[in-house]
Amino acid sequence: MKDYKVDFNLVRQIVNEIDPVQLVSFGAPIDEYDTQINDILSFIYKQNILVKEVLAKKVFDVFKESFPEE
Repeated sequence: MKDYKVDFNLVRQIVNEIDPVQLVSFGAPIDEYDTQINDILSFIYKQNILVKEVLAKKVFDVFKESFPEE
């Protein structure tokens, strides 16, 4: 059985460490990326596979969609 809260916090920790658009490093709250983290975790659960390249592409796509370049 999956523990969503544990998994969510793990993905949050990883994403906040990476800080893809440098929001956390500039003082944004730790929940700044929660919407994107939820999308990523949903993808992981639906795919039921953790292949680094597949997951990396999904993370890139989620953030590109959420934070488009101006």
